[in-house]
Amino acid sequence: MAVQNPPYSGCIEPAMLSSPLIPFWISRSLRSWGQLTLGLILSFGCLSGAAAADGRPDDRPSHMQTLRDALFGGHPDDGRTLVAPVIARFASDDGDSFVLDRSQQLPLLRFDDNREIWVLAPSRAARGDMIYKNDVGRPVLRATQTGGLTLFTLSRPAGAAVALEGRAPPVRLIIGPMAPNALLQRLAQASARASRAAQKLITFDAEDVTPESSYLYADTAAVAADAVVQLSRRSDSRDLMAKLGRVRLIEGRRVDVRQQGPDLRITIVIDDGLAGRPSSERIVKAFER
Repeated sequence: MAVQNPPYSGCIEPAMLSSPLIPFWISRSLRSWGQLTLGLILSFGCLSGAAAADGRPDDRPSHMQTLRDALFGGHPDDGRTLVAPVIARFASDDGDSFVLDRSQQLPLLRFDDNREIWVLAPSRAARGDMIYKNDVGRPVLRATQTGGLTLFTLSRPAGAAVALEGRAPPVRLIIGPMAPNALLQRLAQASARASRAAQKLITFDAEDVTPESSYLYADTAAVAADAVVQLSRRSDSRDLMAKLGRVRLIEGRRVDVRQQGPDLRITIVIDDGLAGRPSSERIVKAFER
């Protein structure tokens, strides 16, 4: 895949509705914002809190800390001068670069060559280190008490050292509340990408959508399409794709992903924002149960 070792992530290649290579038919039943249903037929041939503590020396600018302070809190005791913005870009020694945004309650991470945003949960590890895990509990970053930072990817499970490059813009979704037609277009793009990867029709449904929640449904659809693309590249993809016919996005009280017959049912929690939807890695793992 085109991404430089992100954790189960793939480059987004949104299918454009205007493409002459992708004839399609859209069927929708739209009751106010009650339910959006989209089908798309393709022609075959052509998918931290605790760690981000605000403790910093009073004589430093409010947006800067030593890397050690930034990740653990407190004041340095060894004279280090390396400073880390609350939102910073890092690069590993094997070419991966990413932005770590610690301005939120839970840190956010996005690789420079991928659109997916990863929500990380910090936890203490041996020797006082801090581990940042994704939503399936897999370590993505490890910070040491001496200020070192290690990135873990699928191709480098033992980890690769990363270096601070400097400040970066916030990690944010570039989409906000949208009209029904705009969301339908996002679902069409997700359906087109997933269907092309699976070489079969995969519809995307979004139920009980409101203008305020539409952005999270749109992002979840894109992440789900990423997951389907990843699944289609596996050696057992034929069997996996045979089980999938529809992706259903619904709202609930807790995040959940499960396969029910031909449906992949994804439950999102609107009030939790990005933390209220599953990552592509979690969606992929739902097929491995």
